[in-house]
This record gives sequence, C-alpha cells and structure tokens, in this order.
Amino acid sequence: MALLNVEVENGKLEGILCGDGLVSSFKGIPYAAPPVGDLRWKEPQPIAWSGVKQAYRFAPAAMQLPASPDNFYYKEFSSIFPMSEDCLYLNVWTSAEKSDEKLPVAFWVYGGGFQAGSSRVKAYYGEDFARKGVVFVSVGYRLNIFGFLAHPELTAESEHHSSGNYGMLDQIFALQWVKRNIAAFGGDPENITVFGQSAGAGSTIIHTTSPLTKGLFQRAIVQSAGGIEVRERPPLAEMEQRGIDFLRAAGLTGIEEARKLSAEKLLETYDQVNPKRERWKLYGPNVDHYLLDAEPIDVILAGKHHDLDYMWGSTAEEGNSYGPAPDCSVATFEMEAKNVYRAYANAYLRTADAKSEEKVRYVQKYNMANGALARCVGFAERQVEQERRPCYQYYFTRRPPGDETGAFHSAEHAYVFQTFPRIWRPYTGVDFELSQIMSSYWVNFIRCGDPNGAGLPEWKPFTEHNHMTMELGDEVGMIPVPETPISKFQKEFIYHQLGMEEEE
Repeated sequence: MALLNVEVENGKLEGILCGDGLVSSFKGIPYAAPPVGDLRWKEPQPIAWSGVKQAYRFAPAAMQLPASPDNFYYKEFSSIFPMSEDCLYLNVWTSAEKSDEKLPVAFWVYGGGFQAGSSRVKAYYGEDFARKGVVFVSVGYRLNIFGFLAHPELTAESEHHSSGNYGMLDQIFALQWVKRNIAAFGGDPENITVFGQSAGAGSTIIHTTSPLTKGLFQRAIVQSAGGIEVRERPPLAEMEQRGIDFLRAAGLTGIEEARKLSAEKLLETYDQVNPKRERWKLYGPNVDHYLLDAEPIDVILAGKHHDLDYMWGSTAEEGNSYGPAPDCSVATFEMEAKNVYRAYANAYLRTADAKSEEKVRYVQKYNMANGALARCVGFAERQVEQERRPCYQYYFTRRPPGDETGAFHSAEHAYVFQTFPRIWRPYTGVDFELSQIMSSYWVNFIRCGDPNGAGLPEWKPFTEHNHMTMELGDEVGMIPVPETPISKFQKEFIYHQLGMEEEE
C-alpha cells in the first residue's frame, strides 16, 4: 500500500489512496503563504501549520478570467474551477510504500499563456503516471495581473530591484520545496525533471536559463513551446511602463491602492483595461536581472543554460486549435510580418510568398507549428554546436478523434499521462497503444535521461550525424526533421543565425 502519512518541513500531511491502493495522492499542499493583502505582488513566503493537514482535495485555481464556452480549450480542459488569490498549492502522487525508495520525480508546470490554467485539470492527473514508478508533482502559480504586474513602486520595494515575475518565482519556490521535501514521499531530490506544455514549456525554458534554479533539477522536457517572437521576454523597464499604463487606465493612484482592491475587482479591472487578444503579450515573464540575466535565447546561444538532459517536441498542427486569423488580407499579413520580423520582414515575405488571401490563410494556419518546430530544431543544433548532451526530439502527428482539429497544440500530454478516461474524446485502440509507448518514453527519460527501453522503437538523439526526430503518431519511429522553408527561416531568425544583412 502506498504512503498515506508524511511529515514535511511545514507540518504533517495525510493523503488518500487512489483506486487499488497502489498509488496515493496528496492534494492541495500549501508550499507558500497566501499571496494576499500586503503579500500581493511580492515574492512567495514560507508557511507552516499545526496538527495533521488532510490533503484530500485540490486547492482553488489561480485568479483568471473564465474561458468562453466557444474556446477550444474550454471543452478540452474542462476549465470551470473554483478560483482564489490564495493559490500557492501543489499536488503529489506517489506509489512509494516507504519514504526511502528514492523514486524519480516529475515536476509538472501547466500552460495557458501565463493567463489561465490550473494544476487540477483532469488531463494532468498524475495517478496513472505514478503507477510507473515516478513521484508526480503538479504546481499552482499566480497568473496574469496577479502574477506578472511590474511597476517602479514594486521594483523599489524589492530587495532584488525587480518586479513582475511573481508567477515564475512561485514555481521556483515550489521547486525548492520539492527539493527539500520530496524524500518524504519516496522521491529522490537528486533526480528531478521539470516539464510543461505551452506556457509551462516556456516556464521550463526559463528554468533552464535562470541563475535561481541552478542545481535544482537534472532534466527538462519542453512540450509544445510554440511562438517565434525573438524578444518574447521583454526588459523590466518595458514591463514597468505597462504597469504604469495599467494603473493609469484603471484610475488607480499607485500600488498601495491597487493592493486594497478585492481579487474579484482587480480581475474585473484587468478585463476591462486590456484587449482580449493582447493579454498574453502584455503580462508574462520579463528580463529583470534577478530571475533572468538575459533573454533565454541569448543565454542558450552563449552556452550558459544549465547542463541537463533535454527532450524537446512539438505537434504537427500546433495552431489549429486557435482557429483562423480574423483578418487574412495580404496587407494585414505584411504589416504583421513587419511587426514581428522587423528588419528581416522582406526576407520572410519572400519566403512565405503569400500573395493571395488563400495563401495567407494557409501560412497562418501552420505558422505556430513552423515556429514550434523551429525552436526545437534550433535548440538541438545549438546542443551539437556547443558539444553538450544531445537532445531527444519528438514530432507528434496523431490526430486525436472527436473532431477535425488534428494534432493540435498540447494534444500530446493526454497520451503522456494516460488520462483518456477523464477526457471527452472517443479515443480508440490506436490511441491507447500510442499512449502506452509515449508514457513509457517519458518515464524512462525522467528516470535516467534516456527514453529508450525494452520493447520500444529505438529513439536516437539529435546529433551531428543524425538530424532525425521521433514521430509519435499512427506510426512510431525516427524520421528526418520535417523542416519547411518557413520553419528554417524562423529557426534562423529565433537563434540569430540568419547570416544576411538587415534590410531597411
């Protein structure tokens, strides 16, 4: 029977058994004090409790705007949860029968554009993953205006002269807690893998490049990182100005007044002030010279990211779940290209060759998939150039049943966690077989840094002489990296390797 009673640095915990009793769960474990009142927009602080805390239920999700029922992910992730500003909790699933088993640890960070999401999403349940001998941890962290507001007043009151990265500091505080306490659950504090999808993948990249996380974990898995913007992590000064603009638009005189607003009123104000389609761009991590000394891409290019085992991957149709762009005119496409690619816009437009609305629609449909693939391949190439540990790459092509969305952004994680029974889709035998393979690959990698194992198709790492990726779909096996002219251009743009003169 799995562990039911443990003692951590904060106090005693009692969990519950899952199903047949081979796995136990500890849900809603406070890893930091509630970030409310004077602790709003401050680094996470320690917490303790007396007696035995019953860790039976999930804690509320972080404050966020409710998903619209017509949003693709509303149905996919069942995004109706209780919410609270008091959200700094984590969950643990373990199959350990005693605390000295030293099982490998998987630390999961959910996605949602740093605007939404929760560790209580059914697709992220760790019970089935833990059955394979992994201690699974999922973490909650502050989002949107609560987690990423920067402002000169906040920077001035910080001993580190930074502000705006509270959601990331929550994750690090939780990771430090896991490092110190996971042995109580039968986990090995010297064998931790950080992984996540979408914004969770972006968070994972930040953790591999932050000076605050060095030595906290041994492996990283980046799932569906998406995006191609080269300056995706703006400097602190730029984020501070956004904070000034927000308070001004909200009619607030300063941080003191903003801290007095109820969480519900602050969220309502955030909704009123910020355009819906721009929120994910306005509030997220920044380069503050505390969490980050430089943009993560620059850290990677300099070879200063953490020396870890890496797995990176993307899906074949990353952008399908977001639907078509509202404007597919050639003029709008060209304007957006200039905003993103700036001095290289003309070169991009020549590569895209989108001279009709039909071609623009096609390019935009696969733009996110191309960008995600570009990130993966570019990182693997940097690992080779810098003579670091080779990266394992995957390319997810299976089109989940139930609709025509295809291999959408984040489609792979239900296969990894084997959570099909908790999801609405009518998965078939092919899906269950693929899920068994993928879950085994992930667990093997988490255990020792190599996904290969008995009975599995061989997964070769990306090397100087092996520019291959593992296709995970109707067929499972190594294939040449499916680069396109656009993904190659984006890869060179992201990793500053264009090798051309900037054009005016």
